[in-house]
Amino acid sequence: MDEQIIREIERIVPSVRDEDLSRHCSWRIGGRADLFAVPGEAGQVEAVRDFCCREGVPLVVIGQGSNLLFDDEGVRGVVMKIGSRCGACVIDGETVRVQAGAWGPGVVRQTGSRGLSGLEHLIGVPGCLGGLVFMNAGSLRRCIGESVVSVKALDPTGQIQEVSQKDCGFSYRSSVFQSGGWIILSAVLRLVQSDRLGVLAEMAAVLADRKRKFPLRWPTCGSVFSNDTGLFERFGPPGKVIDRMGLKGTAVGSMAVSAEHGNFIINRGGGTCAQAVALIGLLRRRVFARTGIWMNTEVRYVSPAGLVFPASRLCGE
Repeated sequence: MDEQIIREIERIVPSVRDEDLSRHCSWRIGGRADLFAVPGEAGQVEAVRDFCCREGVPLVVIGQGSNLLFDDEGVRGVVMKIGSRCGACVIDGETVRVQAGAWGPGVVRQTGSRGLSGLEHLIGVPGCLGGLVFMNAGSLRRCIGESVVSVKALDPTGQIQEVSQKDCGFSYRSSVFQSGGWIILSAVLRLVQSDRLGVLAEMAAVLADRKRKFPLRWPTCGSVFSNDTGLFERFGPPGKVIDRMGLKGTAVGSMAVSAEHGNFIINRGGGTCAQAVALIGLLRRRVFARTGIWMNTEVRYVSPAGLVFPASRLCGE
């Protein structure tokens, strides 16, 4: 990036040059970003977005990086992390107003401690509020979109929009915000007042179940492949299919299918983006040969040019 461009952005928002992106994703993979910006308010997010669009600078907006795979070459542009500095959570009765950078499990604990029900299924799902809404994340066949009243976001033209639940386009692991150019700023959630001890017990049960099922020793992005309806109805969820095919433990370099869960790929130390993509491609081809169905990924790849899309697109068909 041009030195003058970097200095202009540094005047807008606190930033770090040549930042190691592996520190900012759950897989601990990735090269370096030319500039890593950490806004403290929505105005800075808007200003950085406008500047980058005006100057033609690649911009990638992230949260906790729970579902991201950065390229080994990093990003030749700006990576802007909406984190805890934009993470306020205000509870008013059954209405919860949350900024995009709020840590998801923390919001679940805050609401659960008040006996508010609706988010228990998210207690063990890593990610910030913005990322959870973006992916319509959830577990136990539930999604956060069920609890969303509205989402405040910058639209692809840079205008702030208040998007109602029905216009969010929520479906399984999908939302309108994945269509490109949107930046989620905050959301309003509607929960249900319930028995506090019952809510806390449900949270504890969900968390215990996740700890029992999922690998925790090595860095992982969580579920790699999405639960395709056709695959699920005919053969079962991706993890079960991979398990039944005897593919647990399959590895490319330091990246390996977890022995504990077939839909988790772990980084055993020093893993690379290239290795992760190669392993994803191998699993997709093996499963397709058996089922006739191509598995798509939940995890999203971030290119050096700042393009973000499902990692499965790199593997071809």
